[in-house]
Amino acid sequence: MIVLYILLGILAFALLLLLIPVHVKAQFDGALCVRVRYAFVFVTLYPRPERPGKKRKKEKEKKRKVSSKKAPSKEKKEKELSQWELLLREEGPTGVVHAAAELAKLAGTAVRRIFAAITVDRLELRLIIASEDAADTAVGYGKACAVLYPALAVLESVVKVRCRDIAVAPDFLKQKGEFSGEIRLHAVPLRILWAGLRLIAAYIGNTFKQQIKKQDELPAGPR
Repeated sequence: MIVLYILLGILAFALLLLLIPVHVKAQFDGALCVRVRYAFVFVTLYPRPERPGKKRKKEKEKKRKVSSKKAPSKEKKEKELSQWELLLREEGPTGVVHAAAELAKLAGTAVRRIFAAITVDRLELRLIIASEDAADTAVGYGKACAVLYPALAVLESVVKVRCRDIAVAPDFLKQKGEFSGEIRLHAVPLRILWAGLRLIAAYIGNTFKQQIKKQDELPAGPR
């Protein structure tokens, strides 16, 4: 009974960790800075402070990877190609296209679910279009607006954006444009994990259905 309580406690603690949202903040103002916060833990993803002696270690690891990377990668590629080759031999090009389409469909559904689990708390962009020629500045401003605002519309259709502050303006006095921005978002790990598990389950189910279909299509043997 004590073991059961311990297991339930571990599961409850793991569930609690998965329910704590992960916050990401990316800021660019002449330099890029990306930070992640999980509960009370802060981690700077970029730029990473380089530890002393780490550079030499990286150089040694690069040399080792260059010498040992060719054989495993070749074997992996051959294994992947052999699976597609077997499918090509059994079902022809139509089977390969159908399998690729099903895989893309499953992946697209999973990506939409992952995006739905992400919430953008703040999106801030400052873009100043400028060049030496006033005509080029006007054309650049038009192109920037034509690209930026439709992209934001697509983003808001797949991700929840709580607050946004977008400013795009031409400057005919400057000779060089400026850009700065900041994005803050958070996601609950449990929702992303659930989307990944559903993708795996759908892929296994799809593969199982294809195998059953192949067996049904096989001609019956002589009685």
